[in-house]
Amino acid sequence: MAPLRPRALPPVAQAGLTAAAALRALNGPAAFPKGHFTRHVPAISRWFVPPGAGGSSVWTVSPTLIRDCPPVMVPVEATIAAGQPHFTQSHLPLPLFLEYLSQPRPQPSALPALYLAQYPLDAGSPLTAAFTPPPPPLSSATGQAPSPTLWLGTSTTATSPLHRDPLANVFVHLAGGKVVRMFSPESGERILGRLLGAHVAKKKIRGQEMMAGEERTKVDEYVWQENAEPESEDEAGYEVTVGSGDGVYIPAGWWHAVRAVHEVDEKTGVEGVCASVNWWF
Repeated sequence: MAPLRPRALPPVAQAGLTAAAALRALNGPAAFPKGHFTRHVPAISRWFVPPGAGGSSVWTVSPTLIRDCPPVMVPVEATIAAGQPHFTQSHLPLPLFLEYLSQPRPQPSALPALYLAQYPLDAGSPLTAAFTPPPPPLSSATGQAPSPTLWLGTSTTATSPLHRDPLANVFVHLAGGKVVRMFSPESGERILGRLLGAHVAKKKIRGQEMMAGEERTKVDEYVWQENAEPESEDEAGYEVTVGSGDGVYIPAGWWHAVRAVHEVDEKTGVEGVCASVNWWF
């Protein structure tokens, strides 16, 4: 019998395109129509240059964003792969981080992989204008729409290990490509219980231990390796590949892992930029 493979995500019903309540009523994750958010999220065209438009074969950061971005300090995750991989966090000026994204790097590289993860763009951030107004279904008649959260790196660094969030999530991809795999709350707990023990599986939120080391390796091998052997269709989970303007609804409590689609401009050696934004609600 052929091994079980992740299933394709079902589409968001038309009602779910306009109301957060309709999304919460769904029984599981769902994909918005391809490119649905392109016209709703100005950051896509303001901040990034698509392949071919700027002389590169990969997505790049717009020179306008590098020039005009505010000199704010942003939290950056650094994963060092040399020797025993380990994970640390620091802060960099945003213009310097954007310059880092635009520089060629040897492939593979022993340099730390930097990733701007979970950066909140609240009402006081000058970057928030690129996400105003919030796209449907997050626009609110009362004006109390949630604030966006930014995820920005290269096509090597833009990854998130298997985890779950206590809130529902509309995830919108801005530039590059990502693969998202999702598992129900019950199946995710069973998978982690077998791999790491029940004490880990029952945690509501996983900490830095999930970012590197033996725990990260074991879970990544199950989630991403083709030879993984799910014990049921539910444990095979769902998978979707998203490009610019695509979106996914992830219900509260659903386990999910994210991996960028790796892209490098062969002429310049610059890795493609990979960027997403999400709204928890």
